[in-house]
Amino acid sequence: MAAETKPHILMLASSRSVHTARWANGLRNRGWRITLMTADPDEVHEYDDIPLVRLPGSGKGVFITGGSFVKKWVSENDIAFIHAFYATDYGFLATFSRCAPVLLSVMGTDVFSYPEKSWLHKWGTARILKSAQTVAATSQVMASRVEELTRGKVKPAVTPFGVDTNIYKPADAPELEKKADQPVRIISIRHLHFKYGLDLLITAAGIIRREKPKLKFAVDIYGDGPERAKLQLQIDGLGLRDCITLHGKAAPERVPDLLRNADMFIAPSREESFGVAVLEASACGLPVIGSRVGGLPEVIREGETGLLFGKENAEELADQILRLSEPEIARKFGKAGSDFVKSGFSEEMAFKLMSAVYEKLLVRIKA
Repeated sequence: MAAETKPHILMLASSRSVHTARWANGLRNRGWRITLMTADPDEVHEYDDIPLVRLPGSGKGVFITGGSFVKKWVSENDIAFIHAFYATDYGFLATFSRCAPVLLSVMGTDVFSYPEKSWLHKWGTARILKSAQTVAATSQVMASRVEELTRGKVKPAVTPFGVDTNIYKPADAPELEKKADQPVRIISIRHLHFKYGLDLLITAAGIIRREKPKLKFAVDIYGDGPERAKLQLQIDGLGLRDCITLHGKAAPERVPDLLRNADMFIAPSREESFGVAVLEASACGLPVIGSRVGGLPEVIREGETGLLFGKENAEELADQILRLSEPEIARKFGKAGSDFVKSGFSEEMAFKLMSAVYEKLLVRIKA
C-alpha cells in the first residue's frame, strides 16, 4: 500500500467485472482512495479495502433513475471526480447526474456496436462522450472510434488493460521437445458468442483434419455462452469430437496453468476491442494467432509474437495453425510474446498510465 493517500475517487462500474476489480484494486494500491458504486447486487471478485455502494433499484432503469442518488452521495462525500466504466450505462449516469467531473473509460461494445443500432443511439453515445471531461480507451482502434463518433472533438487517452506477469508467466521448466505421439494442443478461452468466432476455429480444425490427416492435434475451448449448443453440433457434424472439447467456463485461478499446458492460443474473433486474453497467453510464453480485426493487431506482433489471419477466413487460419505447429517457430514466438507483455502491457505499467490520467484530470479541474 502506498504511504500517501491521494484524492477520493468515485468509481461507477460493474462490481462483477474482473476489469473493475483489477483497476479498483490496482489504483487503490497506488494510493488513490477509491469507492465503488455499482448497480450489481453482489460481486464475484475481491476488493482490497474498497467500500462498495449499491445503487437503489434494479435493471437498466437504475441508470436513468439513479442520478439523484449519485448527486446526493457525491454532495455528502469529498469526491475529486467520478471514474465511470462503459459509456452507455455508468457513463450516462455519471455525465447526466452533473455533480462532479467525469473520467469515462469506454470498453468496446459501447462505442462499436451500440451506436450502430440507430442514428439516435449514435447521437446519444457521442453526447455522453463529449459530456465527460476526459475519455480513456483501452486500444488505439477504440480511441480512433471515439474520435470518429465525436467528429474529432474528443481525443482519448490510451490506457490498455494490464497483465499480472507474476501470475501469467511461462512455465518454470518448459518442455523443449514434444514427443512424437503428443498432439499439438490448441487452446481458446472465449465467451461462446458469435462475435468471438469459435465456429471459424472448428472449421479450420476440419480443414486440417482433411488436408493433414496424420497431424495429431487437440483443441480445448474454455468458456460458456449462447453458442455452445450450436458449436457442439458443428463439432459433431464434422466428426471432430475426438479432438475438440468444449470444457465450459474455467475458474480464473486455473487459467494460467491451462495456458502453460497448451502449445498455442487462438482468438478467431469477428470483432475485438482489445485482446487481454491474447496478452495473458503471450505472457505465459504461448505463440498466438488472432484475426486481423479491432485491437488484436495491437497486441500481436505479426511474425514476432504470433500470426494474424483475415476476418472470417478459416482457410488462412488453418494455414497459420500449421505454421505454428513447427516447434522452433512456436518457441521463438512464445519467448518474444512473454518479453513483449513484460515491456509494454504489465499491470504495473497499466496502473501507472491510468494514474497519470488521474493526475492530469486533477490539474484540469483545479485550473
